[in-house]
Amino acid sequence: MEEREILEPFELHYSDLISLSSGVNTLSSPSVSRDEIERLDAITSGIMENLGPTGPGLIVVTGVPDSLNLRKSLLPLARDLALLNNEDRKRILQEHRLGSDVPLKNLDRCVSSFAMQLKYQHNPYSSTPKWENLKHDDIHDTVEECLAVDKLRVSLDDKFKNLGSSFRELGICMTNLGLSLARICDRAIGGQELEQSLIESHAVKARLIHYHSALDTLLIKQSGRQNGYTKEHSNHRFQHYGSAAEEHSSRNNLIHEGGDERQLCEKHFELWQQWHYDYDI
Repeated sequence: MEEREILEPFELHYSDLISLSSGVNTLSSPSVSRDEIERLDAITSGIMENLGPTGPGLIVVTGVPDSLNLRKSLLPLARDLALLNNEDRKRILQEHRLGSDVPLKNLDRCVSSFAMQLKYQHNPYSSTPKWENLKHDDIHDTVEECLAVDKLRVSLDDKFKNLGSSFRELGICMTNLGLSLARICDRAIGGQELEQSLIESHAVKARLIHYHSALDTLLIKQSGRQNGYTKEHSNHRFQHYGSAAEEHSSRNNLIHEGGDERQLCEKHFELWQQWHYDYDI
């Protein structure tokens, strides 16, 4: 059996990323020691090697400000959205200007993906793109407008009220990291072609991905059966079913059912990678 190659990502601290990508030439400053210059040179070489034709193309940026809080607030919502009934999920995604690049009505899907198009305007006198702000008038059916609706809908709206803003904030953060890396590469090879080509696109796509565990798959199929959803009806809309309490009860019943399905859940649930996200330019 052929031995699998393990790809090791290159680790880069946020402060070093900013130093190397800033407009100030840190390496030429008289206050920078020779050891520090050699360290930063080694980091630049490591970046170029990892992003080069023979490198793995994997870079981990650590120490990014506010990234931990953003992950804690955003990532758990990926699973909640994946397990939500189709009608409520569709409404919430529309309210927060999110879409998907996978068929969310497919009960056999192994992943749920949620995407947002982010646009910005380029200022030729600034190295940082100016992001367009979402107008309040463009957000439909806010929590205040849902007060007359049933408690379940109000509860869902409150739970996901920061979905769009958190999604956008983390997406912009990741995009700026990518532009900083592009600036470092441009300086290493000369010119500004890589960063400029990214900026001139005026748009990026932020994508949040949740890979389903065995338990997630069972819950999605169980919910589909309860809503009268089968493969023969795959092109029809979900019918809203039950209340939050009923849904929670049915999930508990599914988890405690006997048989192979329960054993499958117990076997894989703890080992599964719960959360995953990526943003691309």
